[in-house]
Amino acid sequence: DVELLPEEQASLEQSEPVGLEAYTSYQQGLFYLDQYTPDSVAKAIASFEKAISQESDFLPPYISLAKAHWLPTIWGGHTGSAKEGLDLAKGVLAEAKSRFPNEPSIVRIQGYLSMIADFDWPRAKETIDQALISSSDDSEVYYQQCLYLLFVEGRYADALRSIEKALQINPESVAYLDALAKVYTFMGDEQKGLELNRESHDLHPNEWGRRLNVVLNLKNLGVKDPSSDWLDQALVEAKKGVEDSRRNPSLLAVLAEVHAARNESREVDSILTELTQQKAGGQFVPAVWVARVEAQRGKLDLAIQHLERGFGQREGNSFLSNLRKTDLMTLLSDHAGYWNLIQKMNYPALPIDHPFFAMEQSMRFRNGLDKAGKIRSIAVLPFLNADREEHSSQWVSEAIRDEVLRRLRRASFDGLNVVGGRSLDGENGRTILEEARSLGVDAMVHGRFTVEDETLKVWTSFTDVGTGVETPL
Repeated sequence: DVELLPEEQASLEQSEPVGLEAYTSYQQGLFYLDQYTPDSVAKAIASFEKAISQESDFLPPYISLAKAHWLPTIWGGHTGSAKEGLDLAKGVLAEAKSRFPNEPSIVRIQGYLSMIADFDWPRAKETIDQALISSSDDSEVYYQQCLYLLFVEGRYADALRSIEKALQINPESVAYLDALAKVYTFMGDEQKGLELNRESHDLHPNEWGRRLNVVLNLKNLGVKDPSSDWLDQALVEAKKGVEDSRRNPSLLAVLAEVHAARNESREVDSILTELTQQKAGGQFVPAVWVARVEAQRGKLDLAIQHLERGFGQREGNSFLSNLRKTDLMTLLSDHAGYWNLIQKMNYPALPIDHPFFAMEQSMRFRNGLDKAGKIRSIAVLPFLNADREEHSSQWVSEAIRDEVLRRLRRASFDGLNVVGGRSLDGENGRTILEEARSLGVDAMVHGRFTVEDETLKVWTSFTDVGTGVETPL
């Protein structure tokens, strides 16, 4: 049932023959990795290392060894921390890079690890952009682009286009089907996400990680429609997942989340106690899954504390894939600590069509005010069209300004006077600071926009008139 990465499959088809011993060790590693228990993962690692020692110029064991180190960081249950596992994976890939200096797939995977292990968004984006230029027919590039757009930038429509392109190139990939389900789930279409996750689980019924995704879709549908039997179905599936995974901490936490949605506090407390005992016994329990439980039962301060711990310990893929997931954002969006964490992680701003765009912009604006000191008055300018050759969009410029004005006035900042300013794109030749002084305000909000494929993209900045410092929002 193990699904090979494209680079693993390609290397297996290489023209140079591979020794039987190395190939056998590699296949044994895949067998153990598919079982996914702490003991079997350790055996998989030993098998891949043995294959490398038997044939150092055989690429797939390197890729699979890196996977074996970082895979447990998603679900937990092993000993050691997520950072240790991710660092080991990076070390394996560095060795592979020295052996295969011209292999682009290694660089691409390193870029992906820089996203999930280091939260290095610029490097991840640069790696993907370069790969799209050099390997435009590589489905894995579009797959990773999808995950970046989904988890980091929140550009759902673009993420959907990327994963559809990956599936067009390789329609047999179950991992891509999983990603397609993720996109629809992030977009709030839990029904479509459930349909796709069930299809994926039916293809690999023994992989309990895919059952977890089904459970979360069922739970979210049940929260939206408490009179339905969605939560009953979620409970049945969650219990099966816990049993199949041998009480893996992530599955236990998701079961607790279902109990929380059903207002069954005794069951929630019992599972959280078991998770605490697992952690005390040396198992890695991903903080984000516990945070989801606390958020679901309304203990938002505790949820934020667990998320802060997950961030501090660099807990990788599960942390990143949940932090800006729509269901968790819905539960935490009114808590200032959530937005403070988002800003601490230097996420790029959400696009204007994202359901939480306005709330995030408000957070960024408030933090801008805090950094600037005492701001008593502010002006909002018409936003400039980044396409200088397009002259028919004055109404869009003013419409964006008016919408920002409306939102700032509704935000009820104490003692803040908000006024509209005139466009600086024209014959007047005024600078932002000159316009601010003519209006007598302490700060300015301004920006630019583009229209691409009928999608409006907006970039906003905040300028403190006293210091002249401009801060992107």
